[in-house]
Amino acid sequence: MKKILLLIAVIAITSVKAQITVDNTQTPTQWVQGLFLGSAVTVSNVTYTGAAQATGAFTDTANSIGFGGGVLLTTGSIQNAIGPNNSGNISVDNSLPGDPDIDLIMNPTTSNDASVLEFDFVPVGDTVIFQYSFASDEYME
Repeated sequence: MKKILLLIAVIAITSVKAQITVDNTQTPTQWVQGLFLGSAVTVSNVTYTGAAQATGAFTDTANSIGFGGGVLLTTGSIQNAIGPNNSGNISVDNSLPGDPDIDLIMNPTTSNDASVLEFDFVPVGDTVIFQYSFASDEYME
């Protein structure tokens, strides 16, 4: 009976690993335009503030996040998002400031290593839907 329970635990742990690939070889404008490709949305004024290694495109080959891909914004390195998250305190310090809007909420503490992607968009229709996921390596630590 113990062997069966152990096997079930291993399967459960294996199934929660994110199977994503990351790429930061394109520009932020290319990432945003890729999100809206073929959707009749005009995108302009794309700006990114943060470390080059902290953002990029991702593809979720296992559909573990709930959608196939998009833009990944981190406070460290996108390479750490690939997983598995089996090491405590994995981190990259980019030695950059945080975000002033978040700092207002966190006062008197300040944030660090902000990764901010901003853009303007004009849809042809009356509805725009964004899918997003928030994750943290530090959640279980």
